Amino acid sequence: MKYRMCHKQIQLIAFILLLLIYKSGIAQSMSVGGNNWSVSPPAITEAGKNYVGIYESPDNQILLTLTGPLLLGNMHVSAHYEANPLWDNNLKLSILRTNSGTGLCLLCSLSGNENYIQLNTTDITLFNFTTAALLTTVNNVAMKLKVSGVSVVLPAATYGCKVVFTISPN
Repeated sequence: MKYRMCHKQIQLIAFILLLLIYKSGIAQSMSVGGNNWSVSPPAITEAGKNYVGIYESPDNQILLTLTGPLLLGNMHVSAHYEANPLWDNNLKLSILRTNSGTGLCLLCSLSGNENYIQLNTTDITLFNFTTAALLTTVNNVAMKLKVSGVSVVLPAATYGCKVVFTISPN
């Protein structure tokens, strides 16, 4: 009887160790989709006029696909922008999560980023992604962009930047 009990305990410990090893082999991942977005302010035809100054992309300008690890994954999604090739610091780029995505998301949640968050050149957390079930994937988490600070006082140029996303454990 003692042998059987000890054998079952060893099997349970081995199962738990295998589960932990398996869990550590499955990390979080993210893919980013969408299209380039360009703003073309209307021409100024009257002296003393300025641009509207604020422009917004469609609600689903950027689409993220998030995959969480096995059991109890707590991750955060962050972003920053990089000049590409030229950016003026008077321009402000902000981002907003417009939905919670699609797909089978049992015992998982997305929280945060219900208001625009201004991006800069260092990572800032956009929202949290928590999973409590086996390997969870959420598709089409939609993001919207807003650029402000467009003005006639900016030097004439084509300004561009790229948004870089990161997913990492909390």
